[in-house]
Formats: sequence, C-alpha cells, structure tokens
Amino acid sequence: ADAGRVLQTPVLFLYGSRRVKTAQASGAGPLDDAWRSVFPKVRGKDMGNYGHFLQWEAPDEVNRELISFLSE
Repeated sequence: ADAGRVLQTPVLFLYGSRRVKTAQASGAGPLDDAWRSVFPKVRGKDMGNYGHFLQWEAPDEVNRELISFLSE
C-alpha cells in the first residue's frame, strides 16, 4: 500500500565519514537516490571522523544538530 509513497516530512540524516566509507564500499552513498525518492526533504550532514555509533562517539555534536533541526 505504501510502495512509491513520498513523505514530505523533514528528515535529518547525520552520519560519520567512517560510515560513509563502509557504505561506499558496499556500493551505496549516505544519501543515495532511494532515500531522496521517498524523503525529498532529507538533509544530510557528515559529522566527521565517526563510525556507525555516532550518538555514542559524538553525543554533544549530535545533540546540537538535533536541537537545531527540531527548532526549525
């Protein structure tokens, strides 16, 4: 029922550059066309040299980005 559905909800996608290297190695980028086709209002931000557990590795930076995004 939801196949092809486009969601207009703003989406924040935070990622670390170590995670990007893993995604690229498997043939995908952090914000490939599949994401944008479903979430056209997606905003991605590379948070730096962090891996999969960004919220544990950089909690202050993640919280700052979340507060900014949710305040818009």
